[in-house]
Amino acid sequence: MIASRKRSRLVADFLHGEGFAEAALARLRAPAGLDFGARTPEEIALSVLGEIVMLRRGGTGRPRCHHAGPPREAAAGRELVA
Repeated sequence: MIASRKRSRLVADFLHGEGFAEAALARLRAPAGLDFGARTPEEIALSVLGEIVMLRRGGTGRPRCHHAGPPREAAAGRELVA
């Protein structure tokens, strides 16, 4: 959910009052975005898009320098182009 913590809590409380199950509400992610200290609208947009890509591609959100072993592409049998 792209909203402040306060706004997302208000929406979740409203949805709960409308009969949405706790399990469904627990799937909400708010506020959206990766925490890398974004402040400007452009940085916030980048943090939200980064989270979308991470979830879509099954990423961990950890810094890439902390990954052990070959990059995913190499591990999957695809050659990397430098």
